[in-house]
Formats: sequence, structure tokens, C-alpha cells
Amino acid sequence: MPPPQSLTVVIRQPEDPRTCQLILEQVTYVVWLYGGRVTSTEQGDAIAMREKLADRIPAHELALVKQELDEQFPLILNKL
Repeated sequence: MPPPQSLTVVIRQPEDPRTCQLILEQVTYVVWLYGGRVTSTEQGDAIAMREKLADRIPAHELALVKQELDEQFPLILNKL
């Protein structure tokens, strides 16, 4: 099976804003160095937000969203 086309990582950052900026710059650079690219960033824990939203969505609607994602991104391992 080919590797997933995207990866979501949550980093618990230190308090210092400059250090946080340096982390983002270095992660972006390493991704670029190995042939990838950072396509989006978001403040806060997007994974935790998604989990909370999924808890509030009716099961049949959540199943439809998962099906859409499986069709849109067939190589991504959505079921990890």
C-alpha cells in the first residue's frame, strides 16, 4: 500500500512565541527538504476539534462524510 498523501500532526508548543515560529519554520523546511510541502496550518488542536464535532454529528451524516473523504482521497489512511 502506498504511503498516505497527507499527515496531520499536533505539536504542543512552548510558551515563547518566537520559539513557536522557529518550530513552524523548521518543520516546513524539513518537509520541503524531503520533497513535501506544508499545505495548511491551524492554531489549536484541529484533531481534538474534529473529534468533538464528530461526537455531535448524527451517525449517518458522519458516515456520509467519511465516504466522501474516502472517495476524494483514496490513498489517505482515514482509518488509523
